[in-house]
Amino acid sequence: MQMNSQNIEIKVADNPTDPHSSRPKSLPALQSIADASEGKAAAFARGLLNTFYGYDYRIVPQSPNVQGLYTLPGSGPATQPKERAQPLSALPNPARAQVAFRYQLPDPQQPAQLLIYDMQGKLTATLNCGPGTRQQVWQTAGQQRGLYYCILQQGAYRSPVLKVLLID
Repeated sequence: MQMNSQNIEIKVADNPTDPHSSRPKSLPALQSIADASEGKAAAFARGLLNTFYGYDYRIVPQSPNVQGLYTLPGSGPATQPKERAQPLSALPNPARAQVAFRYQLPDPQQPAQLLIYDMQGKLTATLNCGPGTRQQVWQTAGQQRGLYYCILQQGAYRSPVLKVLLID
């Protein structure tokens, strides 16, 4: 598949004085490209939506033991970003004995859950999180080394997947 750069027009904003003040008029076209196809154009559109517009398109890993793709809960179509939510972060990463997750939830009144999945998509830990800006520690004793996928969930809000690597 070859793409001609003259065929695609992506406007950054419609306000010339502040390029980040409003969403572009071509955003629905970018969303339809991201939702409707699986090629390089779709991956590029998803990357733009995630990076510049706060969307939540997720990469779904392929399982060698299962025909096709499997999905983690919360993966799939994008959810609109919440203004007050801050990205989920983990320190240290890579980690050994424990991982400290830092987050700011969109609704300071509701509790949330931090869901941690292993590389096969199996839920390995659920940490109950209090409302507001918090830090949650995951004790990794008994967990196998490898890559883990972490999702912060509060009501309809789901954070982008954070990858944490456990090492010896």
